[in-house]
Amino acid sequence: MRNPYTITFQPGTGKLFVNDVGQNAWEEINDCTIGGLNYGWPAAEGMSTNTLYTNPVYTYGHGSGIGLGCAITGGTFFNPTTTNYPSTYTGNYFFIDYCGNWIDRIAISGSTVTRSNFASSIAGFPVGLISGPDGNLYFLSRTNSSLCKIVYTTSTAPQITSQPQSITVAQGNPATFTVTVTGTAPITYQWKKGTTIIGGATSSVYTIPTVIPGDAGTYTVTASNSAGTATSNGAVLTVTSPNQVPVAGIITPAVGAFYSAGTTLSFSGTGNDNEDGVLPATAFEWYVDFHHDTYSSRTIRSGWSEKWFIQYSKYRRNSGECILPFVPCRH
Repeated sequence: MRNPYTITFQPGTGKLFVNDVGQNAWEEINDCTIGGLNYGWPAAEGMSTNTLYTNPVYTYGHGSGIGLGCAITGGTFFNPTTTNYPSTYTGNYFFIDYCGNWIDRIAISGSTVTRSNFASSIAGFPVGLISGPDGNLYFLSRTNSSLCKIVYTTSTAPQITSQPQSITVAQGNPATFTVTVTGTAPITYQWKKGTTIIGGATSSVYTIPTVIPGDAGTYTVTASNSAGTATSNGAVLTVTSPNQVPVAGIITPAVGAFYSAGTTLSFSGTGNDNEDGVLPATAFEWYVDFHHDTYSSRTIRSGWSEKWFIQYSKYRRNSGECILPFVPCRH
């Protein structure tokens, strides 16, 4: 062999696998349980048709992507005494690649070897891979100068399905941000303005009851559970000059008024705004919903009389609207 980087024995069987780092094109996992075999180097790398050589149990090529790499730097049989990993992993051989930053596994049944990816985008430049006495896998990362433990969990990490949206709100009005998250409960939330944690903002909805210019900024929320975290996109709050929602009122018909077929109804109302005072008629827009049995329709009028069963009308201006129901009657 060219460069046996690591070796491992299978508990209970004594089977010996050697992870041999290749040179030109192939990485090898060799079964060296029986001594005195010729694995072909330097005449052969990877699989060979020469019957004098013993072929590897498994090989993979050089390159980028899952299942490809540059150097096999660790491998281990997974035969722990106890583990919460799926039972299908027991007896598999796990191995790691230095450049690929992945962990693959092979299941061996007779002469059939089946490869599956186990983990990807792991900590960089991994070396060494072992099965711990606690039933978990461990490896070393040279990039992070750390020992990494792989814990199996059935929990699903949070995933944001509906991002908080940017909004523009006039000073003095409420502002609300909402996020929708899926994942295994319980999920905790923490809102931030910029990089500053907002005290008490720990639910999927965050409301500022009365905004002031200082509230303008970018807001994010981080959702967390036992399986991981997810942070939302930034939602921008823009605060404009004070502009309160106008107050509307219906003068006629009076609340509780009755009418019958043929009656002409006169509608009148008022509108007052904190910034603009009493509003002119041009600021009014009337909505009337007509109901007859199970049928309903909506009309919009600026000045009119009608003879139908009327459910409600409302006045609306700019960013605010007021709905004022009144009790309709027989027809």
